[in-house]
Amino acid sequence: MSAVCVFTPVVMEMAWPLVSSIAASALVSLGYQVVQQEAAQEEQEAGSSVDLEVSQSHGFEETLGEEEKLVVQKGEVTLTMKKGAEGKLHICAAGKGISEAELKAAGTEAMNRFLQAYVRKKVGDELKKRGFAFEEETLPGGAIRLRAKKW
Repeated sequence: MSAVCVFTPVVMEMAWPLVSSIAASALVSLGYQVVQQEAAQEEQEAGSSVDLEVSQSHGFEETLGEEEKLVVQKGEVTLTMKKGAEGKLHICAAGKGISEAELKAAGTEAMNRFLQAYVRKKVGDELKKRGFAFEEETLPGGAIRLRAKKW
């Protein structure tokens, strides 16, 4: 017997250190490097930027402070993950000499990779908690297949 599940992630219930480590590893796999906030701030102020909201992110009001941010950079693009005023997670894509369309594409790609890594972590933790063993396979195009078994 087999089943296909499509998960719509709701990002919540995780403390910022865990969320930021998931995001950092997901973004590093896209070629970004974690940078100091101060160094990235100068570039963001000099170029254009696009702010994207991770729409299914709830519950960060208690776990994420205003000063907590993750800043990564690849070439001229700087991405900053932070809490917005309403408590949701935001990704700000900024860069000097880069169009808003390119920044939006970079931010969307980063958001999708983060959400995929987040869901993989949450599903894996839940499967382990319920006594399942699982295998993970990365498919062409970046999709991930999890096979779970319980003996």
